[in-house]
Amino acid sequence: MKHRRLTTILLGLGLIGGLSVAAAFWQSDRLLNQLLRPLVERTASARLAAEVRIGRITLKDATFLVSEVSVNHPDHYSLSLPRTAIGLSPSGLLARRIDRLYLSQPALELQAGPRAPSCDGPLQVPDWGVTRLEITGGRYTYRTADRRYSLDQIQVETGSGAPFPFRASARIGEAPGLALEVRGSGSWGARQRITLEHLQVGGRQLIVAPLQVTLPQADGPLVSGTLTLE
Repeated sequence: MKHRRLTTILLGLGLIGGLSVAAAFWQSDRLLNQLLRPLVERTASARLAAEVRIGRITLKDATFLVSEVSVNHPDHYSLSLPRTAIGLSPSGLLARRIDRLYLSQPALELQAGPRAPSCDGPLQVPDWGVTRLEITGGRYTYRTADRRYSLDQIQVETGSGAPFPFRASARIGEAPGLALEVRGSGSWGARQRITLEHLQVGGRQLIVAPLQVTLPQADGPLVSGTLTLE
C-alpha cells in the first residue's frame, strides 16, 4: 500500500512538473513572438527608417535563435539574415556585452544613389560589445547604374580585446571568382584603427608591411593609412 501510494505521488509530481515546463515554454514562446518580436520590429524600423521583419524568435540555453530577418530600404539597401544566434550571460548583460553573435548566410545589397550627407566626428560605436562574432556564407553586393560588384562566401571570425583580432575570407566577382583572405586587428577609442597584417587576393600576398587604416575623424580624412605593395 505504501509503495503504491509513493508511486502515485511521484507520478503526480512528474505530471505537475511536465505541465509546468510546458506552460513555461508556451508562455516564453508567446512572450517572445507575440510581444517581443513586434516590439523589436517597430523599434528597428523606426531607427533604420526601413521595413524590418522577423520570422521567429526562440530561446535555448541562454541563446536567442532568430530566423528569417529582413531589412529593406527601397532604392538604398536590403539585408536578409536567414539565421542568427545571440548568446547572452548574466555577466554579459551587466557589462552590456553579447557573448556570441553568429550570422548564417547574411546577404547585404547596396544600391548606388544620392550621396549621403556627411557626418562630423568619429563613428558611433554601439554601446553593446560582442565578445565573439562569426559570419558564415555571407554575400555582399553593390550595384551601380551599369555595374555590379560582389563578395561571396564571406567568412568572418573576430573576438574581443584591445586590440581585437579578426580574420575574413571571400570570393571576389562572379563565380568562381578570386579568393580574398584578410587577417588583422582593430581597436576602438579616441583613435579608431584597423591594422591589416595579411591581404591575399588570388593567391598573391599584396602587402609586405602592415596597413593601418584610421576610420573617420572629426579633423581628419575619411580613411588614412600606408599601403606597401610588391
